[in-house]
Amino acid sequence: MLLVLPLRLYLYQRRRQQYQDPVRLEASHFLAFPLGEFGSDLLLWLSVGVGVSLFHKFFYGFPLLYSGTKLVTGCLVVGVLAGMLSFLEMEREGFLYLQQHPVTPRISSQRIISVSHKMFFLVTSVLVFVGVIILLMVLKDMQFLLDNRALLTYSHIRGIVLEILFVLLTILAAGLVIIYRFSQNMKALFSLELEVLDEVRGGEYTKQVPVVTNDEFGIIADQTNRMIAGLRERDFIRETFGKYVSPEVSEAILSGRVPLDGELREVTILFSDLRGFTPFAEARHPKEVVQILNRYFSEMGQAITGQEGLILQFVGDGIEAVFGAPVYYPDHPQKAVQAALEMRERLRCLNERGEEEGKPPLAHGIGIHTGMVMAGTIGSGDRLSYALVGDTVNFAARIEQLTKTFQWDILLSQATVERLGDAFVVEQLPPVTVKGKTGEQILFKLLGVKSAVMSDE
Repeated sequence: MLLVLPLRLYLYQRRRQQYQDPVRLEASHFLAFPLGEFGSDLLLWLSVGVGVSLFHKFFYGFPLLYSGTKLVTGCLVVGVLAGMLSFLEMEREGFLYLQQHPVTPRISSQRIISVSHKMFFLVTSVLVFVGVIILLMVLKDMQFLLDNRALLTYSHIRGIVLEILFVLLTILAAGLVIIYRFSQNMKALFSLELEVLDEVRGGEYTKQVPVVTNDEFGIIADQTNRMIAGLRERDFIRETFGKYVSPEVSEAILSGRVPLDGELREVTILFSDLRGFTPFAEARHPKEVVQILNRYFSEMGQAITGQEGLILQFVGDGIEAVFGAPVYYPDHPQKAVQAALEMRERLRCLNERGEEEGKPPLAHGIGIHTGMVMAGTIGSGDRLSYALVGDTVNFAARIEQLTKTFQWDILLSQATVERLGDAFVVEQLPPVTVKGKTGEQILFKLLGVKSAVMSDE
């Protein structure tokens, strides 16, 4: 014992230090640590039994068949029980370590030791395997009594009975401790699993369940972690998508309520473009240009998404947006016009801040048109985008270009104005020929909201 315990403690501490090795932690050996502890105990105690038996045989002349067998079987019993305790203790060490560290190994289906096998091994070892060993010890004692009847005394019989009783009680106590530790480990794993799932239910995806067993509990923990990673990725996509559309639109698209394979519907298209931005950009450092564009796009994007609009793309210094798709709103023309007015106001505020910083003012033109389009997902096999196809898109882009001709920042098509009602104040412009359209087209200046314009007058 004086030799075994220090050696066993040394091996145990060495095994614990392996938790500090990130290479081992990432490898599949991590889940083999508890099994390694069991094997270390079993081999160590078996070696002790064989070594001491041989020592007694050669130096004291003890009969190897009797005393050696008893000693080896006794050490084997101790090795099995100590190995089980070490196995469960190492599982607990891994559990405590992984609560504080993010390392989580994956489970391989070929390396699973099921809970049923573990329980069968525990019961077999404690009740059957150990019982068989005790029976062998009893038989050896009976053989000794029969072979030495002439020397038999009451003290010999009492010693044998006490020996068997001591071994039996020790094994039963160790078995109860092993079962208790096994249930405590399972309870701790279940508690953490429920704690993490409770946080997942509340929308928190930062924690993971420690994978410290290569059984069904380990598989459940591993699958839970994969689920959390998937939910985290889904939320990232949802959050990123939400930067371009309103939460209602993004929720409808991501939940599958919106058909993305193409549909014909009426929408309102908004095109905007910065005026004179090319010479403005050429006279400045690229980093400054990017900062100005980002600030501008951020303000305009908020105005568009605030009215349930979808930004289809940023093209250079321009914006293409749609209202009424992929989620349909019957008042999409009003939403598009209201977004344009907010863009006008946000640009004014942006220029005021830029003037304080010594930057020249920005100006943009906005064209809005309402009509039928084919809306759906288009692209290649590895890259897709939600896009609109049709003459309505082209006409809206032409209207935006005509803001330069009429020297006005927001122009509306006749189709859009006819659907607005009387909430907005517009001014009809002279008929104009638009490229790609037959005949002259009627466009309107957007002056503002009727109540605001009347109060100004």
